[in-house]
Amino acid sequence: MIVLNQEASTLLSHHYAKPVLIVFLGLASLVLFVPLPGKVYGQNVPFVGVFSSYYFSSNITDTSLVPGSTFAVEVNVTNAPPFNGYELVLYYDQNYISVSSYDTSTGTVFDDSYVNPSSSFNGAGALRLSVVNLNNQHNNNGFYILGSGLLVNILFSVKAEGVSPLVLAAGMSDPSVSAAPPSGLCPLCPTGTPNWTRLVASGTLPDGTSINTGIGVDTSNGYFKNVAGKSGPIASFSISPTSPEQGTTVTFNATASFDPDNPTGILYKGIVEYFWDFGDRSRDANTTVSSPITTHTFVAGSNKFLGNFSIRLTVIDQDDNFQGMAVTLVTILRPAQHCVAIEGILTSANQVNPGQNLTFSVQVHDTGTYAETFNLTITYGPPNATLAVITNQNIAVFRIKSYPETISTSHLLPGVYNIAAIAQLANAQNCSQASASNQFGVIPPNSGSAVLLLVGGVAGITAALTTVGVFVRRMRRQPEPP
Repeated sequence: MIVLNQEASTLLSHHYAKPVLIVFLGLASLVLFVPLPGKVYGQNVPFVGVFSSYYFSSNITDTSLVPGSTFAVEVNVTNAPPFNGYELVLYYDQNYISVSSYDTSTGTVFDDSYVNPSSSFNGAGALRLSVVNLNNQHNNNGFYILGSGLLVNILFSVKAEGVSPLVLAAGMSDPSVSAAPPSGLCPLCPTGTPNWTRLVASGTLPDGTSINTGIGVDTSNGYFKNVAGKSGPIASFSISPTSPEQGTTVTFNATASFDPDNPTGILYKGIVEYFWDFGDRSRDANTTVSSPITTHTFVAGSNKFLGNFSIRLTVIDQDDNFQGMAVTLVTILRPAQHCVAIEGILTSANQVNPGQNLTFSVQVHDTGTYAETFNLTITYGPPNATLAVITNQNIAVFRIKSYPETISTSHLLPGVYNIAAIAQLANAQNCSQASASNQFGVIPPNSGSAVLLLVGGVAGITAALTTVGVFVRRMRRQPEPP
């Protein structure tokens, strides 16, 4: 259930015994935010962290938090550049606590915020939020410039005695288009529900420029405990290879995870279950295993995923069934490849009259992983003739360049002609998409030749298909986030 605009005293109450002190400390936290200990942040990297104003710590350890009582935490941002939205996921153990309510407006950096109902989701074990600022008066561009402040107040209800991590999904600027809460883990999550943590800057700048960009963050987590003499397990894992390529099987090794309550030498260091959330759209995006080592390939059918994913490991200890969690960012890279492709040849017309000039452009796209230097050769015929040789052209990865040319048909007889283009790399073998062709017709004067019209129709269809192909390939080849 979404709860907005609650009174600050309700959201910041520890439990019924101490409301006045909680409100005071909650207000104080808006003025002075203390970074969470135990982690060093990059000087220019914003971070989003879990914090409790009441306990003045990210570690909420209090045996007086009996079942039925409540406690509040805040998620804060520090060192933020201009932004007017954010997305985050806060994970916890649903066996011991649950999100009773949350408030994205009271005392937060956005004085008029909006929780997107189409992509936010409060479910068992995870609160997923997509929040935007509706007040566009700040700096005339919709940004609320604030280096540090409060993003959201969260009120938890205690369900039982135990421990629970309070862990944010991995921070990233641009999630993969294939990233999502696994359907087996969150079947009710709407499309677009975040499985990551980031800030978002979108809108129109004073100069009229439209922007829509994600801002990567570092994250800092919290911890809940209301039982004495026991500890939760520590989750830790590594991946191999560290920079996996598209389609590669990735190995996840959680042998470093352990339970501090168990003696050394016990099997798997006191861990009996390893739950993996790989954060993608594959069928096995979440899995539970009893061994610390498992593998996963980021694919769905013939679709090989690219880009950034938030990976979460949850471990269960042997003695108490307590959970420990760890998250990390994994980036699936494109396989290294030299490829300057001819996306298509776009003509101004399918048929022209004798003596009329035909204009066209050759679309060149670097679809590989290297910036390239290339030569472009353009020919037409029959008989075959070289129209242009364009040398020493430079193109960056994902960039598209257009090369306009003109053919004078004054010397051409009526008929059908072919235009061809090929890109040759200066220092490597090019890919199979390095060439393309298209056709045009020269119409006989004062003639209704059915043969030429038929051929011209074929040329027209070819040109249309080539044009459509260009845009389809562009859509399919939108670059994944680095």
